[in-house]
Amino acid sequence: MSVRLHSFRAPLAPPAGPRVPRAAVLRATQRTLASSTPALTRAAPARRAAVLPFSTPEQMLTAHLAGRPVFDLAGMTDAGTRLRRSGVGPGTTASIGFEAPARKLSAPELVEALRRIDVGPLVRARIKPTAVFDFDNTLAAGDVLGDFVEVALAMAKFPDANAPGLASILARGTGQRESDFGGKSSNAIMELAATKVHAGELPPPVFFFMVLAAMRGMPVTQLDACAEHLFAHGAPGKAPYATRFFGTPDAGSAAIVTTLRERGVEPHIITLGLAFVAKVGARYLGIKSEHVHGYELEVVDGRATGRAVDVKLYGKHLACDTYVSRSPLFVFGDSQSTDTPMLARATARAFVVDPKPEFHAFIAARGSDLTWLSYR
Repeated sequence: MSVRLHSFRAPLAPPAGPRVPRAAVLRATQRTLASSTPALTRAAPARRAAVLPFSTPEQMLTAHLAGRPVFDLAGMTDAGTRLRRSGVGPGTTASIGFEAPARKLSAPELVEALRRIDVGPLVRARIKPTAVFDFDNTLAAGDVLGDFVEVALAMAKFPDANAPGLASILARGTGQRESDFGGKSSNAIMELAATKVHAGELPPPVFFFMVLAAMRGMPVTQLDACAEHLFAHGAPGKAPYATRFFGTPDAGSAAIVTTLRERGVEPHIITLGLAFVAKVGARYLGIKSEHVHGYELEVVDGRATGRAVDVKLYGKHLACDTYVSRSPLFVFGDSQSTDTPMLARATARAFVVDPKPEFHAFIAARGSDLTWLSYR
C-alpha cells in the first residue's frame, strides 16, 4: 500500500524577550533560512510526512457548523499595516526599490513598478524573495469548484457507495432530513447540491465538503483528467479556464506573475480550493507545482480517501508561514474573510483584487495600506 501525503512545515515561533538589534535578527533569520529551506525544497511533496492532520469532510462540516475558525481580521489588518509602515526589516519597499502609490492601481501600473524592483540584497543575504497569490478571483475569474464539478459529472461517475455520506452532509448543511435524499445516486445528489448552492440554499463551504466526500475512492488519474479538461476545454458551454486569467497576457495576472519571477521573486499560490486543480492552472502561469498549496488530498493506492488538510480551519496565514515564508514580499487576495490573515504577512505591499464594497469599506475604516489592484 502506498500513501501520498502533503504537509505543512512547522512554523517558527515568534521571538520573545528583550528587543534584539535589527542586525542580529537579520543574521539569525539568514541562518534559519539557510538551514531549513533547502531541505524543504529538495523534498518531493509526495514524500513529506504530514505535520497538520488530515480531516474528513464530516469533521470539516462539524467545525464549520460550530463557527470555526474565528480570526481577528481587524487586528491582523492593523498589525500588517504597522509592519509595512514601520520600514523595519529586509523586505521593505525601500529595501527592494518598489515604488507605487498606495491607491487604486491598474495591472499595467503594477507591472511597470515591479519591473524596477531589485531583490539582489535579499538574495545575497540568503533570504528567498517570495510572493503569494490566492487563486479563485485573484488570478482567474469564475466559480472554479462549481465548474470542476460540472466537468466531473460529465466525464466521470462519483462512486455510489458515497451516496449515504453525501446525503448526510447535504441534510446537515440545509437542515433537511437525510431521507429527503434517499435512493439517489451520488451524481444525482451532487447535481442537486450544485443547484442549491447556486440558488443560495446551500453554503459554499458545505458544497466543498460534499465534493471531497464524493471523490472518495476515485482514481486520482481520473480527477487529474477532469482538472486538465477544465482548463483546456472548460465546463460544458463555458470558456476554458486557460482563457480566464485576469487581464491580457501583457497586462494582467499572468504578466504580474511573470514579472515577479523575472525579477527574482518566487510566486506561490495558497488556495482554499482543490490543490490538484490549482496546480493545473499554475502550470499555465509558469508557477511550479510544488509552490501550489491548498486542500491536498490524501491518496492511498492511487485513489482519493476523501480526507484532506483543512486549510481554512488553520488559516491561510499559517499556510503562508509553513509552506512559503513568514515574511513574503507581496501578497494578493480578494476575500475579506479568508485572505485578510494572509495579506497581513506581506512586508512590502499587500494587494486586494477588485474588492467588494464591504471589503473596501473595511479597509478604509481601518486606515489600512492594503492596495486596490484593479483588472477592470
